[in-house]
Amino acid sequence: MIKLMVGNNWDLKLLDNLNALNKGYSDWKNPPTIVEVYGSVIDNPIGTARPIFRLANKSRQEVEEFVIKAKSYNIDINYTLNTPCIGSLDDLHIKFYSIVNFIKWLENIGIKRVTITHPLLMEIVAQNSKLEIELSTVYHMTSIRQLDILLAGKLPITKVCVNLMKNRDFRFLHALQIYAKSKNVDIELMANEMCNYECIYRASCYNLHTHNIHDPKDRFSNYPMGRCIQLRDSNLVEWLKARFILPQWLEFYETEFGINHFKITGRTGTTDYITWVVQQYMQKFYHGNTIQLWWQLENIGTPQEEHIKAKNYIPAEKIDIDFLKHVGYWGCERACNNTCTYCEDYLNKILKKGETNE
Repeated sequence: MIKLMVGNNWDLKLLDNLNALNKGYSDWKNPPTIVEVYGSVIDNPIGTARPIFRLANKSRQEVEEFVIKAKSYNIDINYTLNTPCIGSLDDLHIKFYSIVNFIKWLENIGIKRVTITHPLLMEIVAQNSKLEIELSTVYHMTSIRQLDILLAGKLPITKVCVNLMKNRDFRFLHALQIYAKSKNVDIELMANEMCNYECIYRASCYNLHTHNIHDPKDRFSNYPMGRCIQLRDSNLVEWLKARFILPQWLEFYETEFGINHFKITGRTGTTDYITWVVQQYMQKFYHGNTIQLWWQLENIGTPQEEHIKAKNYIPAEKIDIDFLKHVGYWGCERACNNTCTYCEDYLNKILKKGETNE
């Protein structure tokens, strides 16, 4: 069974919508099921991989009410504590008890799992609660050995959100799934994240996010978002190279590798947008603009009523499974922008003159 974890903006209406989707597709053959939502709010002494100005400002009572309603719909809450930067050990020591108290509060209100990047935070959670841990994609795991070392430390890791750049590394995914299954660990892939392939800013992007309080668009030419936006705007093929997973590809990952957990991003988006994206994955087929499956970076810091849509157009229905298989078994890290022009040639084939915009 395909299981979805959905970005959570802490709107109670979103829970109603997700429950309706679960019911609406229940009679489909092998329907995906929304089993978990993930996210965090501003009141958080640990930090997350999202800046404060993009997080929901909810009270602890509102969070508790949200958890209760989610449980009534058989949806678990995964609370993100996925900051990659915890500051100095002195800083951590000063706020240690507030962190422990916060972890215990999460456990007491019924949070099932927390997503963590930093190994020391994993140790603190393991020593002070019975919460399950999901290894964050922000950890950028690139080898089975890394997971093996973490598990050897008796950390309660029950799920791993794989490094986004590994989504189309099929040899790696095959080996990782075999190992993880032997350890009773679920492997999860981010489905609709479209960061540039092998983005040179990805690590520094998350490090800055964890410290930013205000929208930094007027700082250093909107670093780093301005850089990756510019790269895609100047070269449409960067969208195709991004490691997204189309709704029509979910079953391939399930049958080929046994991977059936997928993460639907967009927790800082609007309720209507998140619902729409999830519906495309529930249907397991999407006919439309591939790029629109991602909450555009240009939306960051804009009022929700000014939702910015994608500027370019790549028809998802024209990207067939043979494209995914070729890229997945090829080994892009060896040849991309060097000797291989497969993606460029493929994009030219599926696009006709004048079809690059909606």
